[in-house]
Amino acid sequence: MTEWVEVLDAAELWDGEMTCVAAKGKAVLLIKLGDEIRAYDDRCPHQASSLSAGEFDAAECRIICSAHQWEFDAISGKSVNPTGERMTSFDVTVRDGKIFVLL
Repeated sequence: MTEWVEVLDAAELWDGEMTCVAAKGKAVLLIKLGDEIRAYDDRCPHQASSLSAGEFDAAECRIICSAHQWEFDAISGKSVNPTGERMTSFDVTVRDGKIFVLL
């Protein structure tokens, strides 16, 4: 069963910032890129390391895993270095100033 889960006040996530929030026992990585918000599982597909413990390069729109330096495109969720992987994404909506993700 999927449902929209409120995870954060939209004013708390700034442009070019990433943060991890808890949603129904799942760690969700939120990233704000201009007017858009992306949500991903906070686990690297390589070895399940926390992506929020890594870095976000806003200029390149890349998430860099702290464990093995894998890089992911923050817009598409696809791996950039190395290629061939993808982060698990969640749909996002903002209603009444609150961020919701579809889990």
